[in-house]
Amino acid sequence: MAFPWLAAALAVGTVTSYMGSMQQAKRLKNAANWDKYNREQKRIYEKIQINKQAAELLSEKKARTGAAGVTYQGSSLLSELEVMEDYDDKMFWLNKGVDMEISLLDTKTKLALNKNTFEKNTNLVTNAIKTYSASTNKTGDWNNKNSKCDRCSSAKTNKYR
Repeated sequence: MAFPWLAAALAVGTVTSYMGSMQQAKRLKNAANWDKYNREQKRIYEKIQINKQAAELLSEKKARTGAAGVTYQGSSLLSELEVMEDYDDKMFWLNKGVDMEISLLDTKTKLALNKNTFEKNTNLVTNAIKTYSASTNKTGDWNNKNSKCDRCSSAKTNKYR
C-alpha cells in the first residue's frame, strides 16, 4: 500500500489552520487590550478638559462679581457649588460612558473569540474526519470498475454509477 499523501496533506492543513486560529485569537485579545488602553487615555484627556472648563468658569464668576463692583454678600462656596455640581455631572457621565464603551468592547471581543473558537474546533473535527477517511481509503480502488459499491453489494458498473 502506498503512503496516503492525501491524508498527510489534510493533516498538515488541519494543523496549520488550527495554529492560525490560535494566532488570530491572540491578535483579537491584543487589539482589544490596545483599544481599552486608548480609551483610558482619552478618558484622562477628557478629564483634564473638564477640569480646565470648571476652573475657567469659577474664575469667570469671580471676575464678573469683582468687575460689577458688587461686594459679595454670603459665602463664595454657594457660587462654587453650582460649578462643582456641573463638574460632578460631567465627570459622572464621562466615567459612565467610558465604562459602557469598555464593557461593549469586552463583549465584542468575547463574541469574536467564541466565534473563532467555534470555527477552529469545527475545522479541526471536519478535517480530522476527512483525514481519517482519506487514510482508510485504498488508493487502488478509486478507478477500479470491478470493486464493490458501498451502498450495495453489486459491482460499480451497476445502475448507480
